[in-house]
Amino acid sequence: MPTLGKYCSGTLYGSLSKMEKDGLICFLREEEKQKIYHITDLGHQALDLELRRIERLYQNIREVHGHEKHEEGI
Repeated sequence: MPTLGKYCSGTLYGSLSKMEKDGLICFLREEEKQKIYHITDLGHQALDLELRRIERLYQNIREVHGHEKHEEGI
């Protein structure tokens, strides 16, 4: 099975298939052995939620790291 970076193409295609079944993306067309997908409205909503979750996680890490530096006197 060919690899795409450090991922097997089967892993990538499995993820794409699941996202399509979940309604997050939809298949548009195939060009030169490449499948072209479109992100759906539901996919945009899920992406926005995930981005906000990651931003909160990042802020929490920064706060904890800042408190640790303050407690160490740095």
